[in-house]
Amino acid sequence: MNSDKISVRAFPNPTNSYFTLSFSSIQKSAQFILIDVVGNIVFEKTINNQNKIDVACNGFSKGIYMYRVLGEDGISHSGKIIIE
Repeated sequence: MNSDKISVRAFPNPTNSYFTLSFSSIQKSAQFILIDVVGNIVFEKTINNQNKIDVACNGFSKGIYMYRVLGEDGISHSGKIIIE
């Protein structure tokens, strides 16, 4: 990655069927992790040279989830998504 920070936007938020994560350009690979309120990883995806991914969440329980994007070089971003 060329910058000191990954810029991430999750939308729509709140959601009930899917959400999109858009990021600043990821030059190498990064790991996207979605975590429920008790700390269980409910979804993982490797991101390679992409600037967005879509995540279907219609199988997830309603609630607040934390997400984290961690780059190969240790640069990360975290946030939350609400599933209704």
